[in-house]
Amino acid sequence: MNVTDLKCFFLKVYWEQTGREITASVLSCVVTALFALTAILGNGIVMLVICKTRELHSPSFTLLSCLAASDLLVGFVVQPCFVAYKVAKLLNHFSAYCRLRIIQFFSGWITSGVSLLTLTGVCIDRLLALTVHLRYSSLITVPRVAMVILGVWIVSSAGTIIKFWFDKWVILPSIVVVATLLIIAFCTSKIFQIALRHQRQINAQDQTITSLQHNTVEVLKCKKSAVTVLYVYGLLLVFYLPFLVTMIHKAINGPTRSVRMAYEYATTVVLINSSINPIIYCWRIKLVRSAVKHYLKRLFFCRKS
Repeated sequence: MNVTDLKCFFLKVYWEQTGREITASVLSCVVTALFALTAILGNGIVMLVICKTRELHSPSFTLLSCLAASDLLVGFVVQPCFVAYKVAKLLNHFSAYCRLRIIQFFSGWITSGVSLLTLTGVCIDRLLALTVHLRYSSLITVPRVAMVILGVWIVSSAGTIIKFWFDKWVILPSIVVVATLLIIAFCTSKIFQIALRHQRQINAQDQTITSLQHNTVEVLKCKKSAVTVLYVYGLLLVFYLPFLVTMIHKAINGPTRSVRMAYEYATTVVLINSSINPIIYCWRIKLVRSAVKHYLKRLFFCRKS
């Protein structure tokens, strides 16, 4: 096989590997395979309890289930394809390597785009819950949110597919990351401003009015949701940081062997993020935590009996 003639669509192929690169690939495969299982189990349970628990059938939790679905696909498709194309490369099966790598590329970027856009949607939803007040339940409904989610998947898929024709495609995800970061920062700051204003109103009164108390509870809920979004988005950026640094280093110094090894580990770290999110949901969202505990207890006692 002439390694200099190998091409996999628009993806660059570096077929020859040193012993250190092979070790990095094997280690990445083992870690990724393990975290694929946790991503499937964790996000699968979150989606299941949201579907089965009537109290969670709301626009906000519909968006949360979309986040879990995106992470579930990472465990079902992205991580197995990552492991499979690495194994195919180790076994010198180029055709299988190319097909699996293309699937991993597109599924990985699509799910990442869906996660970023959905997190932005969660923040916008929480801000609308505070600003439109009584009109929220009539304006923001589950069917409308479902249509938005469908649009998010279509836009993310279309934005990834144009990689075939757009050489400078990396500009697009860069714009999406910056735009979502700015929108989330704006929505979160507005939510905190509203929460602070309500707290001042309460402190200014000796006897709190019942309606004000109710509004304050809603404000605090939205504030907690905004903080949860910051946790998820912040961790996403932290897990993506090594990958971004590696890409910048590659653009400056070229695809050296050390850069290619760093890419192996950075990609593995990015994919681990999908296993962490269900833990954040259970930690930060009481209804989800209670529903998951109830489901696991029922599952445990059913098996025991």
